[in-house]
Amino acid sequence: MKAKNVSIGEVYLVKVSGEIKQVRITKACNNGGWVGINLATKREIRFRTGARLRPLLPTNPNPKK
Repeated sequence: MKAKNVSIGEVYLVKVSGEIKQVRITKACNNGGWVGINLATKREIRFRTGARLRPLLPTNPNPKK
């Protein structure tokens, strides 16, 4: 994901310690990147690039008929 597509307050899927987890981005970091909260463990995580972020799929997609 590109840095211009990352929004503060949104939830993204992130690879953390080899596993895909849901993370809410809380703020931009002064040295570049972002700070987020792992929703499963409530721990703070820092991301330097948007390459670790994946968009969260909608939970109730609208199926085409």
